[in-house]
Amino acid sequence: MRKRTRNDDRGLAEVAVVIVPTLLLILLVMHAALFWYGQTVATRAAHHGLDQTRVLNGSTADGEAVAGQLLDQTGVLEGAQVSATRSATEATVTVTGQALSMLPGVSLTVTATASGPVERIEP
Repeated sequence: MRKRTRNDDRGLAEVAVVIVPTLLLILLVMHAALFWYGQTVATRAAHHGLDQTRVLNGSTADGEAVAGQLLDQTGVLEGAQVSATRSATEATVTVTGQALSMLPGVSLTVTATASGPVERIEP
């Protein structure tokens, strides 16, 4: 008498229907978190750069250097660029870069700008 083996694949499709969307959702949440973190770091770098640019004897080069140093330390933004401007009354620092991504081929640009008045001595 031949023993009959049972190949029971019932229910496998239902498991795949649950697992695949769950993994995609996890990747999407991680991607969003990396974008949010990149935006936070860019904003922080812009504010640090602004603090250095707007002081009494500050310069745009000093602000760009401070913001760039913070970005280098964190390593959160790829291809980050910092630009600073300063007039007699206003200073502005802008940070732009690509946030890290969990999804191949998807890159999101992060931009943060901080501006404020320049310190000066009133006669």
